[in-house]
Amino acid sequence: MIPVRVTFIGIPSTVWDSVPGDRPFAALALDAEGAQRRIRKGVNERLERRRFSQLCQYVESAALDLVEASRGESIDNRRFASASLTNVRSMSVDDSRDEPFGSAYLGVLEIRTVEEQESLNNSRLTCTILPPGQSLEEYISLLSDNGRLACLDLPVKNRELAIRVVKQVCEFLRRCTREHCGVVQTVSALLG
Repeated sequence: MIPVRVTFIGIPSTVWDSVPGDRPFAALALDAEGAQRRIRKGVNERLERRRFSQLCQYVESAALDLVEASRGESIDNRRFASASLTNVRSMSVDDSRDEPFGSAYLGVLEIRTVEEQESLNNSRLTCTILPPGQSLEEYISLLSDNGRLACLDLPVKNRELAIRVVKQVCEFLRRCTREHCGVVQTVSALLG
């Protein structure tokens, strides 16, 4: 199994509404939500899936660049020059040699997605772009409720780990909610 890292990036609403460049995260999130809605309705499904995938890839890349810029590690800060980046937050859960946190988190999502495909298709649990406010609160609720239930479906040895990961992620997301942040979630393979 390839080890993974799941990164959550908390972006303050002032930054969410103003960067990157001429299409801020807020507008891109609305575009992605519209593409999802059209996919569910079966309207130009192939084109909308491609559009949704491209939007998510762009938003995830821009969010990772934003984290680097907030740490002063970015080579090109021009796309974020107008924003105060001091309150950008990030948290990662990844697979280590001893404990596969990243895989445990994805496993919880996968179990619930398979078991409740129809209801989850209409929810935001599988999204990677979560605007500040109501949608983030809904995600936390779904994740904590479904996460608890999903953990019961896991083998005993993985159950504790999955419960710890879900709690850790929900805690970070609640902090983002209190600080009026949107969240972008990325998944990457840890190679080498």
